[in-house]
Amino acid sequence: MAALLFIRDALWGGVWGENIEEFLDNGGPRCAESSSFMARLLEQIMFVPFYTWLFIKLWRRKTPLSTPRGASKKCCAPGWLDYFFFVILAAVYGMQLRYKFTSGRMMFLLNPCHVITVVQMYLVLSNENHASRRVFKIMLYNLFCTWTAMIFPVTDSLDLFYEAEMYWVQHALIAIVPLYLLLSGRYWSDELRDWSHFWLGHSFFGIWMFGVLATFSQLTWVNLNCTLCPSKQDIVAVNLSKELYRILAAAYLGFLGFLFGIAYIYVSLAVRKVAQALQSIPDRVFGASKTKLT
Repeated sequence: MAALLFIRDALWGGVWGENIEEFLDNGGPRCAESSSFMARLLEQIMFVPFYTWLFIKLWRRKTPLSTPRGASKKCCAPGWLDYFFFVILAAVYGMQLRYKFTSGRMMFLLNPCHVITVVQMYLVLSNENHASRRVFKIMLYNLFCTWTAMIFPVTDSLDLFYEAEMYWVQHALIAIVPLYLLLSGRYWSDELRDWSHFWLGHSFFGIWMFGVLATFSQLTWVNLNCTLCPSKQDIVAVNLSKELYRILAAAYLGFLGFLFGIAYIYVSLAVRKVAQALQSIPDRVFGASKTKLT
């Protein structure tokens, strides 16, 4: 019994309770009362089977590997910069583990940004193959989670030593690593010709949101990724419906996922073209001078 109490206290004992200041965005009884249990259950029954079917179908689909123009088609082994990013990501995730364990909020490690951090640790050290490409696409089309967390930060309860600062370091790092991976040429595809990668990423988000996070939220009253009750900064839930906000979120967050994924690809293309133009300047200058001399 003592072991079970220890596990409970480590997982969510610091989120809400009689002697704990209750932050509505974190969870608790008031958060659970914002929408009915039946409404949350019906959402899971409708969306989890659909997203699971879509994810399995797209994961099994064979798509050819593609690379940007000028990039090598050979698999790239991790270099020193990949190991550098891995060490930084691991250090940041280790700090988050310490914070969550100390404060009794380890359940929050299921939130998307912590999961993306683990995925990025895998990607920076993995060789290119169909599995890693798909994992990269899933991550790419879920980066909106990081940007929305930075635009609408929830740091009220982050009161441990440098915990709030580490929140920003982690999310900034999550936003930077995909751009590096795209520029390295190890992960690529022509998104405008094949939207299946977007639907693969969105279906995974739907499974994680309605299947994993919503289930644990109902069992523990921990507001994982706002699946138990809407954030006070959620203008959609505040102005439209607190009962249907999860369904509405699946729609507009999917749209944001598509926009951010495409934006990352086109930003990396622009950076690559600028870099190629800068590299060609010395050849043009010295080539012109040699022509004049001859």
